[in-house]
Parts: sequence; structure tokens; C-alpha cells
Amino acid sequence: MESGLSLKQEVGNDGFMKTSIIGNTGLIDGKYAFNGAVVKKTGDGTVDHAWTDAWAYNFGAVWNINKNNRLEFYALAAPQRHGQNSNKENIAIFDSKYATSLDGYLPAALASYNERGRTYSQNWAPVSSSYQGLQYWNGETHSRYDQNFINQAENYYNKPLVSLNWYSKLSESLNLLTDIYYSGGTGGGSGVLGTIKQFNANNVAGTGVPLPWRYDWNATIAQNQATGESKGILYNSVNDQWTVGALSKLNYQATENLKLTAGIDVRKAEIDHFGEVRDLLGGSYFIDNFNQFQTTNIKHLGDKEGYWYTDNVDWFSTYGQAEYKSGAFTGYGTAGWSTIKYEYRNHFAKDANGNEVDIKADAVTGYQFKGGVNYNLTSELNVFTNLGYVSKVPIMSNVITSGGLVVNNPQNERFNSYEAGAVYTTPGKELKLQGNVYYTLWKNQAQTVNVTNDDGTSGQVFLNGLNSRYYGAEFEAAWQPSRLFKLDGSASFGNWMYTSDVSGAYLKTPTGTPTPYTYYINGLKIGDAPQSQFSLAGTIYPVDRLSLQLVWKHYGNYFSSWDPFSRTALENGTRPQSWQIPDYSLFDLHVSYRLPLGTRKSEVKLFAHVFNLFNTVYVQDAVDNATYAKFDGNHSADDAGVYLGLPRTWNAGVEVTF
Repeated sequence: MESGLSLKQEVGNDGFMKTSIIGNTGLIDGKYAFNGAVVKKTGDGTVDHAWTDAWAYNFGAVWNINKNNRLEFYALAAPQRHGQNSNKENIAIFDSKYATSLDGYLPAALASYNERGRTYSQNWAPVSSSYQGLQYWNGETHSRYDQNFINQAENYYNKPLVSLNWYSKLSESLNLLTDIYYSGGTGGGSGVLGTIKQFNANNVAGTGVPLPWRYDWNATIAQNQATGESKGILYNSVNDQWTVGALSKLNYQATENLKLTAGIDVRKAEIDHFGEVRDLLGGSYFIDNFNQFQTTNIKHLGDKEGYWYTDNVDWFSTYGQAEYKSGAFTGYGTAGWSTIKYEYRNHFAKDANGNEVDIKADAVTGYQFKGGVNYNLTSELNVFTNLGYVSKVPIMSNVITSGGLVVNNPQNERFNSYEAGAVYTTPGKELKLQGNVYYTLWKNQAQTVNVTNDDGTSGQVFLNGLNSRYYGAEFEAAWQPSRLFKLDGSASFGNWMYTSDVSGAYLKTPTGTPTPYTYYINGLKIGDAPQSQFSLAGTIYPVDRLSLQLVWKHYGNYFSSWDPFSRTALENGTRPQSWQIPDYSLFDLHVSYRLPLGTRKSEVKLFAHVFNLFNTVYVQDAVDNATYAKFDGNHSADDAGVYLGLPRTWNAGVEVTF
């Protein structure tokens, strides 16, 4: 990169402020180069009290040792804190008028919910500024973010990454690329534990006491101060982790037409999971009885509580690939194999010998095969096809659970994927069209259930066999007929669903009677993502250095998320779909202008962005028949827990480069 410095300042709605500084030295003496960036971002949050306080850093260095060897070093980190909004609500809590405009939302449901506004969040509540209790996170005590409120759910995290890359040309036909890296950090999220007082407590839809409730921090603090014992607290759910690894890839140009590649990936990770007293909320101590090794059950600020276990992961994988090019034809094939070993140590639980529970699971292995071909029919048109088969290694919780139970006979999930497409570009490059069709099968998704092993210990077994199918088509187009105008568009059409019911039986005990199970999911749509998406972006350049862009995005065929393992019975003899989120369209506006300074390297750029330009009300995310939001449980609009999409937001700024 050329030497230079860039300064960017952005401001936006709800106190948004972002400052960025980026610098590059350029190449020094043909051997060295350095670059770095610092970013600071703060804001009150468009959603109530979903504030953010974040930094980001990166540093890079390059050393060209000689014509055949180069070292690259980089380090990056992004320490951040933010107030979360982790509760989906009934639609009427956000916007009762919008709720009743939806098909399936019963007007009778409105009596169960108080409208609080589109940006409402249940995850905060006011507190008296006279309460001066400290909070604990990241290994030390802190004053809370704001003296006038407390977030029930706050997230904090930082996981720096440091990497050293070595690029080596061993011969004219052979080169080696190796990356050695370390990543480690601490962070977590907060929550409530014990008895927390509430405003509008003990309310459930249909009881005549409208939702939502909210935590009453002042009453909870008074409760705890009265006796000194904290009956309710805030706690942190902490992950403290590190990973070291190496990736190495050998490229060999065997012939003019054939390129061979082989690689390995080795990693070792250790992750501590534990609960931690974050805020005693007026009390002096908290009683916790989960640690079997403890000499006292009294916990103070910053003490571990509830659980403490460590996961160890040892990973090794390797692959080989061949790529062949001849004239208009290109083809490749890849085969890979991986193995993982998991270990679990519970520092709060005793085994039969009075030591910490330590479980080492047998290694699990997976493999994959992928291949594809491309053919250039003309200089403007090429066609391609790809296929793959993946046998995916189970994640740790499907081998050893967080409670220390070993899963009996864990099995791999399997993926079969097929794709074909074409790309066309006009001779003058003013128009580019590309499209593809795809078909994917996801087989053997599983649930685990508790059983008793032959030796009397607790265990878990897989109830597997869930199969789903995904197929569809995707298109992209870019057209620039003149210097003054450009049009970009995309469209995707999908059909994603479960393909069969699942039935079977399992033994809860070795000598017991088989327990049958059935999941009634045949033909039910996959939720949590729109299966049809469209976008169109028109950009005009009315004068030199000025660009105006209007973007239209449309989302449809969008089903709320749901748990297939919850469908254990037919409902009135049918398998009802999860609630379908209404289709919606959004418009965004982007403007930028580069001031003419008359120099090649110096530039001042002004920019502004408006998102959801017409302030459309829409459901961005939903859960079907949400436990704390449903009205009558009929998979309708009045039973969904949702996040509404953000209202109109904006940011603007200036970037100076020299």
C-alpha cells in the first residue's frame, strides 16, 4: 500500500460517534512496510439503552527477506461493551396498530400487552443514583456504565489475534505458505440470579395483568440491604479462552496445466466456562452451594459461582487438491479429513475418588470431498458446476455436554451439495449477468436425551435422523451503460424444508422398555431466514466526484424460527407451519462527495447514509409460539416473539486522506 494517513469522523442518530485513524508507511527500502489502525465507537443505541462502547486496533508489518521469502506479522483486537436487547416481545408491545394490521393477530390479544414503543427493550430498568455498588468483570471492579440505570444483559469481550505468516518460494514450481497464530481473550454476558423484584410481576398473557414486566432494581437492593444476604444478584457468564494453531499449504505446479496443493491445520484450544458474581445489588454476600470442593458457600463480588468447567479441544485436519486447466476447461477436486479430541474438566464436581471430574472422549473424525468444473463457451460466456459431500464432526456439546455427560455413539451430520451456473459479460464490459441453481441435503441432525449407562452412570444418546432439503436459484446483474449511471441487482429464490417425520425408540436404562419418539416435521419450512430476497441499487454520478445511490431490498417467504424437536405431536391432525413473517421492503440512501483538492494523494470525502429511508415498520426476526410472548399458541402473529426492525437511522461524516 502507498504511504499515507486517513482520518475519518462519523456521527449519527442516538449519540453515535465513530473515529478512525489508519496509517501506512508504504514500502521502505524495498523490504519493509508497516500499517496500523485505531477505531473508537460509542453510542446510546437506537433501541432503548442498547449502548455501545468499543475500540478496534490492528497493526501489520511486512519483511521481504529476499526474493524468495517474505514474513508478514499482524495483530488485531476489538475490546467492546454493549447493553444488550435479548428479549423478543409480542408485537403489540412494540406497536399495537401494526400488530392488529397483521393477518392472524386477534384484537382480543391487545388486552394482554401494554404498548411501549418501537425501540422498547425489557433488558434495562432505572435505579437510584444513590446506589454506589460496584460491578465486577474482566478481573476487576468497575463503576456501572450509568448511575441511573442497570442493564440486566450486558456483553463485554475482547479476543486479540496475533499471527505470523511465512511465504516461501522453494523453487520455480514449488512454494510453501505457513501461518502460526495465537488467539485468546476473556469476555461474557450478564444476567440475573436468585430473587429479583419486579414491576408488574407475576403477569402472564390472559390473566388480566398486561405484559411486559420490568425488573425493580431499587426494591431488590432494599431487599438485600435489609439482611446483608443478597437474595438476587447480577452474574457474569464468562468464557476465558486461548487457541494456538498452525496452517500450512504447499503448492506445486506439476505441469503447465496441473497444480497440486496439500495442507494441514493443527489447533489446540482451552476454554474456561464459569459463573461469576457481577453485582451484589446492595447485599454483602451471596449463598451458592454448587461447588462440591468449597469450604464455605458464601460468595463475594467477583467470586466464581454456579459452575466452573474447562473444555480442551485438539484438532488436526489435512487435505489435498488438484486443479487442471487446459484451454477453455478448468476442473478441480479436493479431499479432506479431520479428527478432534475433546476433554472436559469440572472444577466444581467430584468423581468417585474425590477428584475433579475429568472426561476424555474418544476422537471423532470427519471427511469431505468437493469438486467442480468450469468451461468457457466463448470469451463472454462460461458455465460451471460444483458438487460436494461433507461428513461433519460433532461439536463438543454433542460429544460431552456442559453437564459432563458423555454422549453415546455420537454421529456425524452429512451434507450433499450440488450447484450449476453461468456467467455472461458483454464484450464492452458494460453488462455482467450471472446465475446459479443449487440443491443441498442436510442429513442426520440430532437431539440428545438423558439415559442411564450400563455402569449406572448418567449418559446421553443421539436421537437422530432429521433430514432437510434446500434448493433454489440465485441471480446477479451489473449494468453501467454510461459514466453517469450504474445499476446493480440480485435475486434469490429458495425452498427449504424438512423432508420427513422422524420416528424411533431408545432405552432410558439398559434393561428398560424402549421409549418411542416421533418428530412430526415433514413438509415444514426451515425458519429464521428469508427464502426469497431481492435487491436493486441505482447509482448516479451527476457531476465529477459526486455519487448518489438508492438501494431497494425486499425479503419474503420468511418463516419464524422454531425447534423441530418440539414437534412431538400432531396438532388437530396436522403439522402447522411456524408463523410466516410478513414480506417487507426497505430503502437505503447513500451519498458521497470528494472535494477537489488538486493533488493526487490528498483527498477530503464527505458522506452520508440513511437506512430505512421511509421508516417502514417490519418484523426483522421472530420466534414461533414464543414462551413469554404467545397469546393462544396457534402459530399466529399474536403468538410470536419478535424484534421489530430499526426505524429510520442515519450517519454522516468526513474522511481526510493524505
